[in-house]
Amino acid sequence: MCIRDSWHIVGASPGPRIQKIHDGASIWVHGFVETEILSQLLKQIQVCIVPLFIGGGIRVKILDMMGWGIPCVSTSVGAQGIDSNSILVRDSPQGFAESITRLLTDSEFWHNVSLQGLDYVRQYHSLSRFEAIFETVLAQVQKCGRGIESVLVRQCTEV
Repeated sequence: MCIRDSWHIVGASPGPRIQKIHDGASIWVHGFVETEILSQLLKQIQVCIVPLFIGGGIRVKILDMMGWGIPCVSTSVGAQGIDSNSILVRDSPQGFAESITRLLTDSEFWHNVSLQGLDYVRQYHSLSRFEAIFETVLAQVQKCGRGIESVLVRQCTEV
């Protein structure tokens, strides 16, 4: 595997500094893209980079990338809620650069990180996992003799 000299920056509303680096030859700043275009881009991407330093909660986009088998490098903030064995967590520019370089030059390492991410998404975030949890919740609600509507209303008013 060799290092390619092209970068695709995808995400809604890239700032002026990011927009300036678009050169149309090796760096493309796409901003928001429709699902069809994103699907085409994902077939070309070797590494997902998510350098977040603020925010909270699990990053669904990281799970999406991992579900496509694309290894991800993120900060500890970006990787919140994600098993650290399935994503490379780096909080320094040097750590990011080293991880990206290794993913792009060490095919065995790339393959292992890719499989760990896929396994994690399948085990904890797949539709079948959600369905199993949802069926259990519904069974418990029915066992209590209450309609799901009263449970949802109660939960919404407690938030």
